Amino acid sequence: MRTALALFEVRRLLRSPLLWAAAALAVTWRATMTWQMMPNWSLEAVHTATATLIVGAAALVAANLVTTRDRRDGIREALAALPVRAPARTSAAVVATCAVAVLGATAATLLLLATLSVDAVPAGRLDVYELCGGVAAVALAAALGVALGRWIPHPMAPLVAIFLLGMAMIVGAGGRLLPVVFVWDMPVHLSRPSGLHVVYVCALVVLAGAAALLRYGPRPARVTAAVTALAVAAGVTTATAGEAQDVPAATQHCERRGDLTYCAFPGYEPWIALWAGAVEPVARALPPAARAHLPQIRQRAGGDMEFYLPQADADRSVRPGQTWGRNGGETAYRRTLAARTAAAITGLPWGGRNSQVDSLSCDARDQARTVVALWLAGHTAAQRLPVDVEIIRKFGNRRVGTMGRSDMGWVDYSAAELEYSRHLLARPGARQAVWEHWDRLLDPRTTVRQALPLLGLRPLPATYSALPADRMREEACP
Repeated sequence: MRTALALFEVRRLLRSPLLWAAAALAVTWRATMTWQMMPNWSLEAVHTATATLIVGAAALVAANLVTTRDRRDGIREALAALPVRAPARTSAAVVATCAVAVLGATAATLLLLATLSVDAVPAGRLDVYELCGGVAAVALAAALGVALGRWIPHPMAPLVAIFLLGMAMIVGAGGRLLPVVFVWDMPVHLSRPSGLHVVYVCALVVLAGAAALLRYGPRPARVTAAVTALAVAAGVTTATAGEAQDVPAATQHCERRGDLTYCAFPGYEPWIALWAGAVEPVARALPPAARAHLPQIRQRAGGDMEFYLPQADADRSVRPGQTWGRNGGETAYRRTLAARTAAAITGLPWGGRNSQVDSLSCDARDQARTVVALWLAGHTAAQRLPVDVEIIRKFGNRRVGTMGRSDMGWVDYSAAELEYSRHLLARPGARQAVWEHWDRLLDPRTTVRQALPLLGLRPLPATYSALPADRMREEACP
C-alpha cells in the first residue's frame, strides 16, 4: 500500500510544473552566466551543484504542499475512510518527493554540463562527488519540506525556511555543516573530502525523513534511523574538520613553443595552445634579435587577468589567470594577454609597479614605445582605449581617478597613441620601419612626434589630443 501511494505521489509530482520550471531556471541562469567563460572543472562542479539549489527550493515547496494536503478543507473526512494512516502517507511523501527531486536535479546537472561543453577547452579536474553532493542537497530540501509540513503546517513555513537556509549558505560560506560548501576564491585545485560530504548530506536526508515521522511518536525504527543518521553526520563532520579548502600547485608544467615558454598548473595544459594563439602573433612581429629574451607566459592563481592585475616579476613573466573566454568571450582575453606581453617586451611596467605610489598608473602618453606596444598587440586583436578615457569622452572634461584600466595593465595612454598604432598596422612596410629603428623607438625618451618620420606617419589632427589638461598628471612610465 505504501509503495502504491508513493508511486501515486511520484506521478503527481512529475506532472507538476514547479520542479521542472525550477530546473529550467537553474539551467538558463547558469548557462547564461558561463556561456562565454571557459569551464574550469575545479570550480564548475561546485558552482553547478550550487545552481541546482534552485531546484531544491522548488522541491521544498512541492514537498510541503504534498504533506499539508491532508489539512485542506474536506480532505480529513475522506482520508479517515482510507486504510492508510498519516505515518504511512508521510513516509510515502518522503520517498516520492526525494525521488522526483533527485530526478530533477540530475536532469539540471546533466544539462548544465552539456552547456559547459559547447566550444570548450576545459581545464582543472572534474569531481563527480561534488555534483552528487548537489543532487543530494536537493533531496535534503525535499525531505525538509515534508518535515516542515508535519511539524509546522503553515503556508509561510517553506518560504521562511528557504530564506533562512539561503542566509545560512551565504553567511556561513565554507562551513562544513552546510549541505553545499561554496567556493568564493580561485584555488588551483580543490582538495576536500567531497565523497564523505555526500555521505554527510545523505545522512541529513535520512535525519529529516525520520524527523517527519517522529511527529507521530518515537517508534523504535524511527528513533534508530534518526540516531544513526545523526551519528553518521557527526562522524563525518569530525573526520573532515580542518581539511584544506584549496591547494596551490607547487609546480607547473612548462613547454617551449616557438620563441616563448609557457607554464601552466596541472590540469591547465590545454590552455597553453590558447595563450600561444594570442601571443605568437606578437612575437612574430618582433625583429629577430628581440626574440631572444622574451618574457615567459606563466600562469598564476587567481581570476580574470583583466581585473586582477599580476605583479611584474624579475623575469618579466606575463601571468594569465585561471579564467579564459569562449563563444566570443575569448576576444577580451586574447587582447589583454597580447597587450600585457607587448608591454613587457617594450619595457613598459605592465604589472603596475609605480616607483613612487604603487596604487597609481603610470603615464605612457607621448612615448613612441606606447605606439609600438599597441601596434604589436594589434597583430592579435584590435586594442581599445583605457576605461577612464572612455569616461572622459562620455561625461566631459572632468578629473577622474588614475586606477589603471587599459589592456596593458596600469599603463595609461590616450586616443592619439591608439590611432597612430592603427595607422601603423594599416601601413605597408610598417614592420621594416619598426625593425630598423627598434632601439630608438623603445627608448622612453623618444616622443611620438620624434617617431612619426621614422614610422612614415603623419601627425594626427588636433582632435586626437592627450587627456584633458585638468586631469591629474601621473608619473611618466620609466
